[in-house]
Amino acid sequence: MSVLDFKDNVAIQASDFARPCLPVRVKHALSRNDDAFKLEESRIWHTRHKISVNCELIWETFRESFAYKPPCDVSPDDYADLPALVNHTLKKDNIVLWEGTRMYELVTQYADYGRRYTSMADILSGYLVDGLVWCGTATDPGYENGTCPEYESCKGHAEKAYWQQLSRTFAETIEGDVIILLNGSAPQAFFNDSVLGEYEIPNLKQNKINNIVIYTVHEIGMPIRERCGEGSVKVAEDLIREFGHAVRCEDNPEVMLGG
Repeated sequence: MSVLDFKDNVAIQASDFARPCLPVRVKHALSRNDDAFKLEESRIWHTRHKISVNCELIWETFRESFAYKPPCDVSPDDYADLPALVNHTLKKDNIVLWEGTRMYELVTQYADYGRRYTSMADILSGYLVDGLVWCGTATDPGYENGTCPEYESCKGHAEKAYWQQLSRTFAETIEGDVIILLNGSAPQAFFNDSVLGEYEIPNLKQNKINNIVIYTVHEIGMPIRERCGEGSVKVAEDLIREFGHAVRCEDNPEVMLGG
């Protein structure tokens, strides 16, 4: 049977992805490492959100979006049928967006895995594949994970196209106030051509969004490269205003420093 692997070497069978609709998950910020706890973590999403989905249909639609295609020849539109199968109603004033993989752990801690706020990784479309590596191949079963190109190595990467499509749909459904986390210690905190810059900010609906706040945080022991109103952070602020939204920015707000 074909296997999809997590980047941290936790493997799941394709049937496990389809039937429970919840792959065995490993939350990186958790300290416990026993198998029973990992399995329990895989149940948390479904228990908390209590939605009914067709798991077999999700799996088949997901697989058919990239199976048998070249690894770098997948577009967001190839996943166009998937959002309707995995999306659910989001809480108002409850969304966190972010830029860059270095922010992932901070985002999950701040959002408390969906208990405090909701990030893309906390909704079903993000939770199911978060940490997975996948791409298409010409040989059966049409997909694999072992020899997939690096995520940033090509424009039409199967994973990248997925996140672009699902992030666009995610942004379109957001209502109320939105928090955006940027890393001011990174060489560049924001990129116009990132998922945030190209697919999330442009698709926030003006008639649904009240306020947007950017929290620019700086890593302990790391240099402060950008602050609010500077460099790429200012670019992000300006882009948000271009789309008709009110935005303010705070450097290292107490709400973040206090955990």
